[in-house]
Amino acid sequence: MFTISYVADAQTVTVNYVDDDNGGATITAKNTTVASTTDKTLTITPDVSGGYLLVDSGQSTISYQTTADANQSITIHLKHAHTQSTVQATLQVNFTGAKTNPEAQSQVVSYAADLDQVTGVTTYTRVGNDVSVTVPTIAGYRADQTGTINGGYATTLSSAPSDQTVIVTYTAEPQTLTINYVDAITGDVIATDTFNGVTDQAVSYNPATSGRVPTGYTIDASSVIPTALTASANQTATVTLNHVMTNGTYEVTQTVTYSGLPSAKTPANQTQVIHFDTVTDEALQTTTYTPVSGGDALVSPIIAGYTASVASVPVTAYQTSTTQPVGITTNVTYTANEQQITVKYVDDDNAGAQVGAIQTLQVPSDQSINFTADIPTHYVLVTTEGATVADDNDSQTQSITVHLAHAHAIGTATAIQTVTYTGAGSLTPTDTITEVTFASDTDLVAQTTVYTRTSTNPTITVPTIAGYSISQAGTSGYADTMTSAPTNQMLAVTYSADAQQIIVSYLDKDNGNQVVATTTISGVTNGTASFDPATKLPNGLTIASADVPTTFTADSQQTGTVYVTHNHTAGTVTVAQTVTYAGAGSATPASVTAPITYTTDKDDYTGVITYTRVGDDVSIVTPEVAGYTASQSVINGNYGQTATSMPAAQSTTVTYTADVQSITVRYVDASTGATIATDVIKGVTDGAVTYDPSTSGLVQTGYSIDAANSSIPATFTALADQTATVTLMNWSGEATSEASSAASEASQASSAASSAASAGDSSAASSYNSVASSAADDASSAASVASSAASVASSATSTASSAASDASSAASTASSAASQATSAASSAASIAVSGSDKASSYADNASESASEAQSSAQDASSAASEIASQASEVAQLASENESNAVVSSAAAEIAEASSAASTAVSIASSASVVASSAASDASSAATAASTANEQASSAVSIANENASKAASAATVGDSSAASEYNSVASSAASVAQSYADTAVNEESVASSAASVASSAASVASSAAQDGQTAASAASSAAAIASSAANVQSAASSSASSAASEASQASSAASSAASATTSDASEAGSNASAATRTASKRLIQSKADGQSDKILPNTGSRLDADTVQKDSELLMALSALVAGLMLVIAKRRKEDK
Repeated sequence: MFTISYVADAQTVTVNYVDDDNGGATITAKNTTVASTTDKTLTITPDVSGGYLLVDSGQSTISYQTTADANQSITIHLKHAHTQSTVQATLQVNFTGAKTNPEAQSQVVSYAADLDQVTGVTTYTRVGNDVSVTVPTIAGYRADQTGTINGGYATTLSSAPSDQTVIVTYTAEPQTLTINYVDAITGDVIATDTFNGVTDQAVSYNPATSGRVPTGYTIDASSVIPTALTASANQTATVTLNHVMTNGTYEVTQTVTYSGLPSAKTPANQTQVIHFDTVTDEALQTTTYTPVSGGDALVSPIIAGYTASVASVPVTAYQTSTTQPVGITTNVTYTANEQQITVKYVDDDNAGAQVGAIQTLQVPSDQSINFTADIPTHYVLVTTEGATVADDNDSQTQSITVHLAHAHAIGTATAIQTVTYTGAGSLTPTDTITEVTFASDTDLVAQTTVYTRTSTNPTITVPTIAGYSISQAGTSGYADTMTSAPTNQMLAVTYSADAQQIIVSYLDKDNGNQVVATTTISGVTNGTASFDPATKLPNGLTIASADVPTTFTADSQQTGTVYVTHNHTAGTVTVAQTVTYAGAGSATPASVTAPITYTTDKDDYTGVITYTRVGDDVSIVTPEVAGYTASQSVINGNYGQTATSMPAAQSTTVTYTADVQSITVRYVDASTGATIATDVIKGVTDGAVTYDPSTSGLVQTGYSIDAANSSIPATFTALADQTATVTLMNWSGEATSEASSAASEASQASSAASSAASAGDSSAASSYNSVASSAADDASSAASVASSAASVASSATSTASSAASDASSAASTASSAASQATSAASSAASIAVSGSDKASSYADNASESASEAQSSAQDASSAASEIASQASEVAQLASENESNAVVSSAAAEIAEASSAASTAVSIASSASVVASSAASDASSAATAASTANEQASSAVSIANENASKAASAATVGDSSAASEYNSVASSAASVAQSYADTAVNEESVASSAASVASSAASVASSAAQDGQTAASAASSAAAIASSAANVQSAASSSASSAASEASQASSAASSAASATTSDASEAGSNASAATRTASKRLIQSKADGQSDKILPNTGSRLDADTVQKDSELLMALSALVAGLMLVIAKRRKEDK
């Protein structure tokens, strides 16, 4: 019997270590080689030094049975050990600058610190949201930072977060306190003052030293001035003024005088004193007189032969009054009793026949009869006889007789018809003089005279002159026969130059000759039209040419034209097109920025800026990233060639979405090499692979996974065909085979034992029976193993089915969460876009309002300049005509108009500043809204990207990854909503700023209108002053003219004296009449300084009626100017 002994061969087993946290990289430093022999069981303790942990914590020791294979190896999977801790940082916000500052605020942010024990790298992950502090608003103060101050702590950090301290400074805003000085009696505001400062500033104002308390007033003790300025919009204080009252006395004398008596009979005057108490209001300068004593009536003495006008004079009944009483003198008149005297006229040539009725004279007693015989027409006086003094006997009648004789004569008479023309300058017609003769026939007995015209009656036709009005004064024409002596006739024809206007239009050559402004030049026919087009030129324009008449004609529609062009200012601006890339992890390309340049052309008149692009529009091609699909392949700038608003910088985010990837997993029988099952893992590029073959349900009964020879990738790559192999060991089959083999060996050994027993070889039989028993035990063990393998396989199948159900549920939940995040992000983006667009629109409106306010301020300034020019001219006239009240009044009115215009300029300028500031605020708000819109858009992209990843992870059953992606997407949606809220808030700010700018523009426009109104009033006042000065200049000439006419008349009388005695007498009579006329005109000229004025630049005379009309016109114009100034003052008061 031979015994063959097998010696196990030497074998080598390689122990390989791989780092699952580093993509399955081999840890070369740990790899070892273990020497052994075939079928030797090795116990290996894994090396986890250097900060590593076993992926399978149950592998603290590994048992390995060597085989006869040439290259045997064991792979041990390690992962990194991590140390967890918490780190905090504080955002501290301090407040300063206000009188009472808010309490400092602090917010703490926490980070979870994760220290990788292998790499030594610590990753900080923020716990919860970023911290923020809202800046409180303080009335009357402006903070240098508003809204919310964010900590800016990122979600993850590679270094520890640090504390932050932010200081918010408040600046006090300007404030104005208006102090009204109010009359305590009338309640009227008689003076105002202002104190300017800032919020909470102490008020240092003393009414007693302000210079605002008028004479005659004292300050009431109840008047209170605030100690400090508040944040109120309209702060006022009232100083009550009491009137100063002074007491006194006053007296007047009542006197009674007597008249009508001879001096020997006239009584002496009688008097008595009346007393008054007085109270003088020093503020109003009025005195109230109250009578405190009286007296008795004064009786008129009785004088024989005379009758007093009153029997007695009562004491004057004075009433309490503010008019100063005056002493009253009362005259008592005595009237002598009348005596009767008859007068009889007798015709001595007719035997003493009575002529006419007997007359009765009443003459006071003792008075001389001052009688002059009234000789009847065509009679002559012969003699008068009778009483010469009235007696005092009322019962006796005295008489007078007048003796008359007849008289009559034949003669001639001459009258002069004169027609004068004035007022039309060189066009004035020549005066006409016509002589008319008469024959006179006087009947001396009948006492009648008849005048018969012996020459032709003159005919008058007044010529008409274009551009002049005609007025006539006087009479013309004589009757053929008259019974009274003919007189000279004077007809004065006056031409008055009609008012004329030239309407000057400013035509915009750059806008189809549209009218941009008009002005009116006023004057009279043939007057000079002085006009400088530049004085009415709107800002931003240049005069190209002008055609304006220099003389007013009789044409009622005179026009002038000034052609203007727009001024332009050139410049350049640059904006940027920025493309930001996201979503591809470490492969994400860097951001790209491309500048776009525009040339600018600003129209200085319209304020419109035209932007013209320099070069082509920008186009940026999106880089390709393997395994990812970009949301846009090309980004075009869409910058127009031209624009009328500032092109906005554009920012676009291109999002890379990981492509769907798959890994085919093959389940291979380790014994046969046959593929018994396949599976497909779905995911996205660079996504984590969370696949467990043991729960896949594909490990059939009787198989178990050979982990050492199975490998599943940790992540999906960008490769097209990715595979993995799961090696299966058929433990049930092998156990069954081994059981069958052992049973066969047992059967063979049992048979051999029986044969040995039969042969009597008990030793061999015992040995064979021992082998048979051992084989039977092996068969039983193998069967048991096979049964256990089948049970394990069944349990694994059930577990896999449950896991699949859980994965399906998780996928559904992840998909729903992703949908919600996408919806929230989309809603936030829509809100942000709307807020940004509205804020931009409000900013444009505010900018337009600011331009309007600036234009109004310039109009007000132009009006003020125009008034200043007129004020200078009128001041010169006032110095040359110091005694002319109209000129002085006009100068005062222009000074008030100048003050009103200055106030209008100040108001308009302030409103322009407010509008510009509001426009700036609106623009800042629009920019902030645009930035918030961009941030919201970026957050939406992140939300959509992660929602897409969550949906993909849910599809492949990776619920953990889906949950993480959904968490990020939800956070991004919340951030987008926050930025959307910011955009809406900035929209509100822009709206408020636009409203402020619009209000400021309205104020500026109103102020400009006030300035224009003041300019119009000043222009009218200047015209009045000029006319008044010309009138005064002419007045002195009229007196000289009248004196000259008197001298000429006197000379004519002297010439006539050399004629016959009869002619000389008549000429002298005519000269006397002419002299009296001239004297009256001279006296009238001196009395009112207005007769026969000389019109400027014409030398023509004005008659008294025309002068009166001119004077009334000047007074009406003066009243109109005063009314306009009251309107301006009222508007200024309302504006304040």
